[in-house]
Amino acid sequence: MNKVESYKEKILSEKNLMDLMYESDDNYNKLTNYIDKFLYYKEQKDGIDIDVCKYNIFIYGTCYQSIKLSNTSLISKQGTCRNKYELSIESENNKICYRGDTAINVLSLMKLVNIEDIKDKELFALMNDYAFLCYCVGNFYPIPFCFNDEISCSLNLSKGTCKQNVLGKDANKLFGDSMYVYLQFIYRLFEKYGGDWKKYIENNYFQPFVVKDDKNNFPIDFWKTDENNRIGILKKYLESINSALRERNKIILEKVEKINSEHIINDILP
Repeated sequence: MNKVESYKEKILSEKNLMDLMYESDDNYNKLTNYIDKFLYYKEQKDGIDIDVCKYNIFIYGTCYQSIKLSNTSLISKQGTCRNKYELSIESENNKICYRGDTAINVLSLMKLVNIEDIKDKELFALMNDYAFLCYCVGNFYPIPFCFNDEISCSLNLSKGTCKQNVLGKDANKLFGDSMYVYLQFIYRLFEKYGGDWKKYIENNYFQPFVVKDDKNNFPIDFWKTDENNRIGILKKYLESINSALRERNKIILEKVEKINSEHIINDILP
C-alpha cells in the first residue's frame, strides 16, 4: 500500500481528523465523548493544528481543482512545528503556500454554553455531534498565502455578530459563525467585480452553506434568535449546522474515494 492509499484508508474510516492525529494517545482514547476530546486537544502543547495536519494537506492537494500540483510542488513543515504543514506551489511570478482553516469554529459556540445547559440530553447529543463534525474533513478548506504580493486571508478573521440578549450575552458580543460572514463577503465581491460565483461554490464544496433553491445561491445564516429560550436557539442552530457539515463532509469524502493511487502527491506526502 502506497502513501496515497494509506491516507485514503484512514480518512475514509469512521474516525474524524482529531481521532487520527491522536490515535496513539491513550489519554485521548480513554475519553468517551467529543466535547471532552475537543477540550483535551485544545489543552495540549504538542503543536498539533488540525487545520494544517498532514491529512488536511493531503485533501487540499488532491480534492480542490484550483490547486494544481507539479513536480516542483512540496509539502513541508511550518518552521519548526513538527505537526503543522503547508503545501507549496511554484508559478512563474509567485510562490503560493496553501494552509487551511476551519469553516465553523467550535470554541465560539462552546463559550455560549454552560454546565446547566448540557444537562439537557438532546442538547448534549447535538453538541457532541457538533464537536465531532467540526473535526471531520467537511469543516476545513485551503487558504492561499501568496508571498510575493503578501496577499492572504483567513476565515477566522471575520466573525458574525448577532443579538444575544436571549442568551444573556452582550448585544454586540462576537459569535463565530464565520462561514456565513465570510461567504457573504465573497458573494459581494463577485457581485461587484464579476466572476462565476456558482463555480466558486462548487469548486470549494460550499453547496451546503448556500440557499439551493435561490438562483443567486446566497449564503445561509444558520444563526437565528427567533426562539424564546436559550436552549431552543442552541438546538436549532446545532441541528442546522450539523446537517450542513455532514453534507459537505460527504461531498469531500466522495472525492477522496476517487483519488488515484498514482496521484503525484504520493511522492511528497510526509
